[in-house]
Amino acid sequence: SFETLIKQKPHDILAISNLGLSYLLTNNYLKAFELFKTASEAAPKNNNYLINMADAKGLHDSSSEHIELYRHLIEKINNEQMNAQNLRLRSQAYAHLGKYSEALTDLQQVEKSDPDNIETIYTAALVHTLANNKASAILNIEKSLNNNMHILWFSFKWFDLLCDEPTFRLLLAQHNSLDRCHP
Repeated sequence: SFETLIKQKPHDILAISNLGLSYLLTNNYLKAFELFKTASEAAPKNNNYLINMADAKGLHDSSSEHIELYRHLIEKINNEQMNAQNLRLRSQAYAHLGKYSEALTDLQQVEKSDPDNIETIYTAALVHTLANNKASAILNIEKSLNNNMHILWFSFKWFDLLCDEPTFRLLLAQHNSLDRCHP
């Protein structure tokens, strides 16, 4: 549907981004990266496109380009007005860079100001997973799933280290994704 829409409206940034998300969730990371890059170039003030671009690049290959994209995002956000969305994005970027103290500080701030937002809960799941806080990660994954987030959002390799956790495998089973943790 998004491909058809883009053929009709080639400058529809939202459709381009949504197609990028579709590719991201179906493991076509290179195509997702290209679409997010197009969206980011067309709308450079939208930080979502930049983090999605970094995520897709990091999932696609082992080059360090995604590291530079996360650093650029942090620097960009540091020069902007701080709001819940920027705190979530910066928290994720810090976590991907292994700067867990900074990531958790931002996460705590956004959890105070916007605790019920599904994006905040997902950010908590991601940050706690990357910081190896498994119990908190699983708690937030369960909260996300209970708030109708699709299990596909937990298929990224970032969540692989939870595969040894019985509670995570139980959540996968409850959402018909048992094969998620099998090679």
